[in-house]
Amino acid sequence: MRRLVARLAAVVGQQNAFEELRWMRQHLQRVSSDRCSSVTFPVLDSIPHFRNSDVLLGQMIQRRLRGEPLQYILGSQPFGSLELVVRPPTLVPRPETEFWALELSNVVKNWTSRPRVGGSDGSIHILDICSGTGCIPLLLMSELSSRIASATALRECHELLVNTSARHTSFAPFTIITCNPPYIPRHEYETIDASVREFEDPTALLGNDPRSKTDDPEGLAFYRRISELLTPSCNAPLLQDSGGILALEVGQGQAKMVRSILQETCIGTFRSFEIWEDQWNVERVVVGYT
Repeated sequence: MRRLVARLAAVVGQQNAFEELRWMRQHLQRVSSDRCSSVTFPVLDSIPHFRNSDVLLGQMIQRRLRGEPLQYILGSQPFGSLELVVRPPTLVPRPETEFWALELSNVVKNWTSRPRVGGSDGSIHILDICSGTGCIPLLLMSELSSRIASATALRECHELLVNTSARHTSFAPFTIITCNPPYIPRHEYETIDASVREFEDPTALLGNDPRSKTDDPEGLAFYRRISELLTPSCNAPLLQDSGGILALEVGQGQAKMVRSILQETCIGTFRSFEIWEDQWNVERVVVGYT
């Protein structure tokens, strides 16, 4: 066990290794506690899990040493006030996404310096595109529970690109549309951390149009398609024409390009735009107000 811990510290750093080991032990204790609730004490020693917790911890460390994301090993990820179930190869929710989703909930809560969001009765209908774990709508529902009338999640990002009827949904037009689409260009994907490339779904990361035989050098294919769905000429508009919000997460260096795509394609749809920075001062979200 000591050798495994030393190897983990060499890979992720001593402080990170300490934190990860603490989370692994807490996970094992929580699982043990859950199983204890349905088993009487004399039977516990006959269950390998309770006699071999060190073995299980060692197996978790070995998975981590192979580069597997800790969230897959633990099976969950904190996200705001929520604890989300995470299973491979679904994209692991990122802290920058959590940061702006909480900011968005605060925008809706506070009207003094922002346009009022919601229908005439204050009710909110949410659409989350490229949803994955559903972390964004789930957090918004948690933060705005008293005002949420509906939340719809479209999970298949690539279906958005090839299905021309993707705009037709039961609760349209929506008050809030959120999306954290695939936006990493191919040349950048080849340089990101190996644990991401080897374990997380590449279709949730690469910003390419699967209909095209060439890679999008800027990773903006999904933003172009989303902007098409939001044009005023659409027979069934997705976003309500007054008091609506669009929030799109973007990659580093993409914010102004995505804003330009929306301005050029969605003429007359949006009243104003903002670019929000994440907790590391990186331009991370393009927000449009109707």
